[in-house]
Amino acid sequence: IRDRYMGVQSIICMESVPLVTKKVYQDDTYKFEHNAKVLKIESKTATEHWIILDETIFHPQGGGQPSDEGQLIKGDIVFDVKGLQFEGETIVHKGAYAKEGAEFKVGDCVALKINQEQRVRNAKLHSAGHLLDMCYHLLGYTHPETKGYHFSAGAYVEFQGKLDAKEKDKVKLDLEKKINDTIKETPESDVLTAKVCSYEEAGKALGEIPSYLKPGSNVRIVKICSMDKGGPCGGTHVRHIKEIGAVKVEKVKSAGSKAFRIHYQVV
Repeated sequence: IRDRYMGVQSIICMESVPLVTKKVYQDDTYKFEHNAKVLKIESKTATEHWIILDETIFHPQGGGQPSDEGQLIKGDIVFDVKGLQFEGETIVHKGAYAKEGAEFKVGDCVALKINQEQRVRNAKLHSAGHLLDMCYHLLGYTHPETKGYHFSAGAYVEFQGKLDAKEKDKVKLDLEKKINDTIKETPESDVLTAKVCSYEEAGKALGEIPSYLKPGSNVRIVKICSMDKGGPCGGTHVRHIKEIGAVKVEKVKSAGSKAFRIHYQVV
């Protein structure tokens, strides 16, 4: 179907069944290239286009982790992926063609290439955030983790509760040591695991399921090592925490009157 609105052509693939994008990035963090089929194309403006594929290695921003960047390619046609978002069971690749007039068609097989350096950096920061949370509780603290922000600039994990100035200084020193000792001491065989469970299975494994997960949905549980109790996560991670390298706890800072953030970096 071709529909014209505001002078812009929109090409829409009509499907008798709901479109689904397979999240290949959840199976292999280190898959930097892949091939996929174009399921749907929408032209939002003359230069902005949305593309849905049957499979993708591009991780959309979510869970505190930024989106991947990269390109979709077929021959001389290059599409720069500038943003991603979930839409139902699909993932929308937003961006622009490198050359005007050279565009994909529904049904085309395209090559996917992501920014390798950025992907690895994001995975290290994400896994380091999980490790920070685990080690904080292994030190005996009970404040619940409420969210993580795993971007290169300003990464942190937020906890509910309060710490006084003396406690903040102690946490900064003790936690950094605990994290890096754990990285060094964890055996090579103790690798990260990710398992997709039913909602009921996840409830038994975790004890409590976050409210943002809908009853009846499947839940991906990630455990960064055998000491980790695990938690729901849809992002990319390293294979083993040794791949993180070293972690620096930069500061412990209050976030309002009822929460605090532990800022960190991978070094």
